[in-house]
Amino acid sequence: SSASAGSSASSQAQASGSAGSSSSAQGAQSNASASPSANAENTGSASSEPDTTFDLVFIGDSQFNNGRDDHTSIPDLTSGLLNADSFVNLGSPGTPATTGRTSNRQLPSQMTNNNFVSVANAIAGRASSDVLKGYTAYDSFSQVVPSKVDYYIIEYGYNDYQLGRDLSDQKWTQNPATYFGALTSGISTLKDASPKAKFVVCGPGYALFFNAKGAYIGDGNIVSKGVGTLSQYAQTAQNAAQDKNALFLDCYFGHEFNLDHYTTDDYLLKDGVHFTNRGRITVSHALARLIDKDRGVT
Repeated sequence: SSASAGSSASSQAQASGSAGSSSSAQGAQSNASASPSANAENTGSASSEPDTTFDLVFIGDSQFNNGRDDHTSIPDLTSGLLNADSFVNLGSPGTPATTGRTSNRQLPSQMTNNNFVSVANAIAGRASSDVLKGYTAYDSFSQVVPSKVDYYIIEYGYNDYQLGRDLSDQKWTQNPATYFGALTSGISTLKDASPKAKFVVCGPGYALFFNAKGAYIGDGNIVSKGVGTLSQYAQTAQNAAQDKNALFLDCYFGHEFNLDHYTTDDYLLKDGVHFTNRGRITVSHALARLIDKDRGVT
């Protein structure tokens, strides 16, 4: 399976103009095959030997999970482009960054739902890895070694928008029931677990919305679930990244690639939300460029 992962990541990357590394994708894919620990015991003790490998962990929703089976996911492709030694894909469909409003004061040991806050606490060894049960990502979780992680790439927002989760809380800025608070508190938890790691926040992508009959009703600049438009969630993701001194990948406003109302057929599936294969390739290249620039790689 690792051979197919490497060749797929590399060939897909080459198809859009840059060659990925088959050997890195092979190592990365093989790094996500062991059984998960039962209670997030993978806190990773520091080794006396210097860590010379380049290791990535991707945490997010279906935008990261899609393409997992044929190794054309954004984590697969990005890791190939970056020549990563290993990567772990914790993308879980339908999940938000936020906790529920009634569970925002739960202790980590009480967490049971899959969201960014609970996954971050599981990686830190504070919550059970059971928060990922029922998702393919559960099988990869034990491969996360916090002391070795170089970059965490975090992508959420669309499901927070769909669930009507609050954007922020001025009185409690790290309230995990809010989108801003979930991103910032989750990153803080991961920073404690992985002091050397850097962070990339990917905002939600531009999207189109349709009613139950399939008629177009507006885009992410217009349609709201009562809290804010999807564009406001994208801006909030950027604000959270700035607050935590993290890198930010814009997938909404066209700063990194030309996804807008006129190019959705190229980048988005018919649902108007999820990236096509071409969309995943494009996002992966933008993400790899961002990380390479941060690393000083030209």
